Amino acid sequence: MIENLIQLKGCLAVGETGLDRLRGPELREQMTVFQHHIDLSEKYQLPMMIHCVRCWNELKSIRRIVKPKQEWVFHGASKASLIEDIMKEGMTISIGADIITNEALQVKLKSVPIDKILVETDDSNSAIELIYTKIAEIFGISIESLQVQIEENFKRIFTKWNNG
Repeated sequence: MIENLIQLKGCLAVGETGLDRLRGPELREQMTVFQHHIDLSEKYQLPMMIHCVRCWNELKSIRRIVKPKQEWVFHGASKASLIEDIMKEGMTISIGADIITNEALQVKLKSVPIDKILVETDDSNSAIELIYTKIAEIFGISIESLQVQIEENFKRIFTKWNNG
């Protein structure tokens, strides 16, 4: 069923998928499903939106074993302590409303290459403009420059958007 959905024109990525110690079925079952999603991502050349809660070591191990060719976007990157590790693994991060108030995250974000960032609101009530404003401030660039960069990042990662 999911494979049929992935093939639809409007599907730009696989996920949000991943591992979560706090919710969902047993971790072993999550790993099986996650591996299936990785296989689909690679087969259909689609990026993956990664959900990871208290499973960084497992996620990192899987990534190192699989060596995916497709981009993995770490959704809701809000833990400053993980940012450097996520970058070492070659992933893109998606930053949400936590950046507005989380000073440790603000400091860590300065070390992230701007072409490895996406912006999201997810389940936050914060306006996307506030998130863009804070990130532009952190990088010392205009909001317009940040918007152009994020759009470039989006089009590079979600190639199906460009190709229809």
